[in-house]
Amino acid sequence: MPWKRNVKAGLMLYALLMLTLFSLLLQFYLNRQVTLAQTNQANAHSLTAYAMAQWTRDKVTKGLEKERTEKMAENPKEVAKESEQENEGQIENEELINSTDQKDSQPTESRNDTNSPNHETVDKQPSKNKASEGQITFDKGIANYHMKKAQLNVTVWLSGGQEFSYTFPINGEKP
Repeated sequence: MPWKRNVKAGLMLYALLMLTLFSLLLQFYLNRQVTLAQTNQANAHSLTAYAMAQWTRDKVTKGLEKERTEKMAENPKEVAKESEQENEGQIENEELINSTDQKDSQPTESRNDTNSPNHETVDKQPSKNKASEGQITFDKGIANYHMKKAQLNVTVWLSGGQEFSYTFPINGEKP
């Protein structure tokens, strides 16, 4: 038969070997590209969440400054007492942190799952224990904030389900 050709076994083995090597290199390359894309996407989510947290911090601190100036206009003596109490609370907080660091040097991880990201309210009213809580809704997610003494804790939930937590100092300190 004219269409049949004799093919040597060595040539077939060589072709099979080259195909295997090419497919192995292609697999490594594609896995690298997928990992790179996932890393870039995770970085983008992280940057978005951090930007939302910073915006929330700026909004809360501007609100606090506005409230303080309004209180200062009404009753300057009361504002001076409150700032002294906050400074004392900050000193007590620093002493507590220093004593805990000396007792236990292992980091602890705390997680608060009781906050629900489904509420779309913004609450900036301080409660009786001088802590302010609220929630700000963005187009890419929700940011909950809780302020106590000299720290602002911001938890950001992105619309994809990722959760990020940030802590910012409040009293004019830079993070």
